[in-house]
Order: sequence, then C-alpha cells, then structure tokens
Amino acid sequence: MTAEKHYSTLVSAIIPTFNAAEYVPQAVSSALASRGVSVEVIVIDDQSTDTTWQMLDRFSGAIRCLIWF
Repeated sequence: MTAEKHYSTLVSAIIPTFNAAEYVPQAVSSALASRGVSVEVIVIDDQSTDTTWQMLDRFSGAIRCLIWF
C-alpha cells in the first residue's frame, strides 16, 4: 500500500458538460492525474440526455457532480 501524498496547493478542476459522454472520462482522468498538487474535480452537467452520468459513475467518490438547472 502506498501512502497518499498531501500537498499544500489545492487546485479545483471544474469541468462543464453537456452530452459529453465520449469526452468526459478522459477529462476527469486527466484532472485526477495531476501531480504535485492536491486536486478536487467538480463536474457540472447541464442536464445531459446521453450517457454522461453513466460515464461519471466510475469516478464515484473521487469527484463531485452537480446538475445545472
């Protein structure tokens, strides 16, 4: 088991989405892979009608998802 590193610099990656199922997993993975900083990933969805939410499910617990009304 490896110890999780905690950095003093916090970066918030805010990813807006709308019907972005094809692209959102790569965007989230890229943000989570940031090195040298603590990162929080916030995905804001504009009521997608495709499978965007199903793609985001795999990141459950690692990101925050919000629906924009």
